[in-house]
Amino acid sequence: MAAESRSDDEAERLLRTLCATDDWFEGGDCARVLIRALMTADDEPAAAARVSRRVGEALSTLILEHPRGFVPAALDMAADRFERQILTAVTGRDTTARTSRLKPGEPEALDLLLGPTADSDSRARIAAAVSGSLVHTGRETWQGPDLGRRATGWSDSPGTPAP
Repeated sequence: MAAESRSDDEAERLLRTLCATDDWFEGGDCARVLIRALMTADDEPAAAARVSRRVGEALSTLILEHPRGFVPAALDMAADRFERQILTAVTGRDTTARTSRLKPGEPEALDLLLGPTADSDSRARIAAAVSGSLVHTGRETWQGPDLGRRATGWSDSPGTPAP
C-alpha cells in the first residue's frame, strides 16, 4: 500500500486511517506489522527509500498520536529508530495525543518490557524516562492528581477529629 500510493501524504493518511487506535493490543498488532514492513523495506533496495520513508513517517505519527497503542511495540521492536517519539510519549511533552496519554499503570508495563538491563543507549534513555514517569505516577497516587494543592491532613477524613 505504501509503495502504490500516489504520494507520501496519501500513504500516511491511509496507514493512519487503518491503524489509528489507542487500544494496547490492537495498536501493538498494527505497529508490529508496520515495523516488520519497515524492516523489509530497509532490506530491499528497489522500493526501499520510498516505502521506508512512508511507513516510517506514518509510524512516527501514530506513536505520537496514539502512544497507548503504539509505544509498547515500538519499544520492543524498534526502540533505536523511534527513540524520540517514544521519549515524547513517555514524558507527555510535545505529543499530539489528546486523550491517549499513557495511563498510570502503563509505564509499569513499559518498565517490564525494558527488562533489567538496557541493551542500547536508546533503551537506556527510554528506561530513564520511564523511571521518571513512574516516580511522578507514584507521587500523584499518594498526593492526588492536583499536586499543587496543600494536604490538610487527617481532618479531611470523616469521623477523624481535627488536630
